[in-house]
Order: sequence, then structure tokens, then C-alpha cells
Amino acid sequence: MPSSKLSTQLAPVQCCTCCTSIVADCNINLSNVSVAEKNCQVCALLLCAVKRHCNDDELNVQIVREGSALKIGGKGPRILRLCSDSGYYLQLICSRQSHYLLHIATTERSADTGQDLQISFPVLPEAENPARFALLRAWLDWCDKSHDCNECDTKSKVALPTRLLYVGDPNPDVLRLYCPKKNNRVKYVALSHCWGKLTDENKRQFCTTNDNIKARINGFSFSELPRTFRDAVRVTRELGIQYLWIDSLCIIQWNKKDWEHESKRMEGVFTSAYCTIAATSVVNSDTGFLERNISSDYIYIQDASGRPFYVCTDIDDFDNHVEKARLNTRAWAMQERVLSRRTIHFSANQTYFECGEGVYCENMTRLKR
Repeated sequence: MPSSKLSTQLAPVQCCTCCTSIVADCNINLSNVSVAEKNCQVCALLLCAVKRHCNDDELNVQIVREGSALKIGGKGPRILRLCSDSGYYLQLICSRQSHYLLHIATTERSADTGQDLQISFPVLPEAENPARFALLRAWLDWCDKSHDCNECDTKSKVALPTRLLYVGDPNPDVLRLYCPKKNNRVKYVALSHCWGKLTDENKRQFCTTNDNIKARINGFSFSELPRTFRDAVRVTRELGIQYLWIDSLCIIQWNKKDWEHESKRMEGVFTSAYCTIAATSVVNSDTGFLERNISSDYIYIQDASGRPFYVCTDIDDFDNHVEKARLNTRAWAMQERVLSRRTIHFSANQTYFECGEGVYCENMTRLKR
């Protein structure tokens, strides 16, 4: 049976005559799948995936393979993806062999068919899985070593933000505001997020104000932050970075003079950030973005040549997951994204890494521009 969590299977499911043809890059008709699905798990998964997009009486539908994706017709939506076992490559991620790993993950091809066969996770890592953060570090490390996105690190003369949140205290519950000195160069992450419809009373529970700024420079508790901010702190720490910029913490709220001064520096904040964390899935500061409530099905199969791999339901969809997300309908958020060298988008479905070289998906697909 398909599973939403990755488990070890003793043996792969054998493809039937019908689904073997689609694996071998031959189009098949949905009517044939409908006949075969009663005795074949793969065909049953195919039929279920197609019915999410078609009416029950639409049997004259072609299922087409394009690279690692199975699509409805030549121009229809992608419904399933094929991927190879990621176990060995996961070890490479965790051992920081990122350049090699990400190169092969986005270029590997099947020797049997000449078609792309994606090296990937059949099921995306859960929120607390170390592999999830290892992949984020691998993306940034690869970009640092292989792309030009980080060139402005040594060329930029833009002053650091007036204040940053220091998250590197040995006690993980201790945070403090830090005011960089002139010409002090520190690496920091910036958060792009939606405040949501919060009352002033709600905001005063976590914002920096004239009343609490001195205390916050001395140190305050991680638990005072709303969930979205706590997730941003967690990601920053996992990336191995000690400083984080969040607007409502690093700009004194209800202070017109400070706001006017800092708003003029906003371009530099995102331009100079090592990377930007985009809380794409959240609607307010209390939502959080690391947890995700999605269910993915997969089947471990074997084709006629004896080659094992996976058929999976989760499909990357950057347009719907990121471009059309609420955060990116806001003009200021779009500006933050354009100014940022690299952005890690935490959508409700999967995480995406965007830099000057393109978009990389958590399932290790590289999206073409």
C-alpha cells in the first residue's frame, strides 16, 4: 500500500504490463490503467492521481512521462514523480559533501532510458529531521562555492542594520539585541513575513519599544517571541549563523523617529543579508512555518529491467506554493525578495531555495527559468 512516511520495504512492487510502459517512457491511456488498477498498486496510484484532476468519466486521457514527472497529456499538470533511492545521497548531505551531492541530484540520468531520473526523497523530511536543515546548509554552501550570488559580500559598502538579534548565546533561551559598530562586518539572516491582523496589545507582547529596548540589549527570553519568530531563530541557528534581523524586533515600534530612520535603510538590510528566510506559508506572527501538514504517498517499485525506484505523489509547484502565496502578493514582500541575494521559501508544501542561478526544490528538483 502507498505510504505517507518512508519505511523500509523488503522487496519492491513489480510493475504490471500497463505501468511498465509508462516507466519506459511510453504513453498510456487512462482506460488501460483503470482495467489494471484492480491488481496493480502502481496503476491504482496512477488512477487516484489522475482523478484529482479529471472527472470519473474521462477515460480517454493520456498519461505522459516527461523526465521524472508523469503528466496528464503533453501540456497537462504533473501528477506523480519518479525518483531514485536517496539513502546514499542523504549521507553525502549530512557529511557536507554538498557540491557533489547537489550536482548529481540535479543532473543524474537513467542509463536504461536516457530520461532524467531524479535523485530525491520519496517523502520529504519531517519538520524536526536533521536532513531538512542539512539540505538548507548544503544549498547555501553550494551557492557560496559555485555561484556569483555572494560576490557582493566583499564588495558591499552598505552599513549593517542599526540593530540585529543575537541568537548565538550558549543558553538557547537567551536572546539579545546587538548594535553593530561602524565597519563591523557580521553575517546575518533577514526574515520576510506577514504580520497578520494583530491588535496593538498583541504586538506589544513581542515588539521592541521605548520601554523594553534597554532590557533587550541586556538579554531576553526566546519564549517571549511568537511562533513564526521562534522558527526563524531555529533556522538561523541551524544555518550556523548568529545574527537575525526581524523588523518588529530590530526597529523600535511606535517610535516615529526610529521608524523613519530605519525605513530608509530597508534596502540595505535585505541586500546585505547572507540570505533571507521567507515565511511563505504563514498568515501572521503566531502561525509558525516549520511544521507542515501534508500527506505524500509513494510506492517502491521495480521495472522490467529490475531497476528499483519510487513513484511519489508530491510534486514541486513553485508558482502556486510561492509565487501565488499570500506573502508574495504584498508589494513590500516582493521588494524584499528582489533585493535578497538568496531566499529560502518555507511554503506549506515544501521548501524552496532561490538564488541568482535559479530555484531548487526540497525534493531536489531544479526548476528551469
